Amino acid sequence: MNIYRYPVYGALATAAAYALDHFLAGEWTGAVLGLAVLLSLIALAWRASKWRGYRPVRYGLVGAILVTLGKLSPGAGDLLPLGVLALVAVSLWTAWPPKNPGEKPPCCQ
Repeated sequence: MNIYRYPVYGALATAAAYALDHFLAGEWTGAVLGLAVLLSLIALAWRASKWRGYRPVRYGLVGAILVTLGKLSPGAGDLLPLGVLALVAVSLWTAWPPKNPGEKPPCCQ
């Protein structure tokens, strides 16, 4: 089974940065979380046209927006874990091999 590992690395980085931000709550942990989210988006976009297309990147962008809103808006703290969960789920979905590995994704036919 050929698993596309780069989105998994991005998901692990995002989950670790969220845990660091949640438990330490320092000034610099928000920057680490932002960099991890950016890394996750880059990992989703890396060779997207050859693997699953750009639809997972769009879903990851929604997760990144939820993380940003949850971190920056004072009353929207519940959006932060939801955005991290969305990024991790999309990353794992992207890492899973497609049913027909030799076939192009629907976006690129």
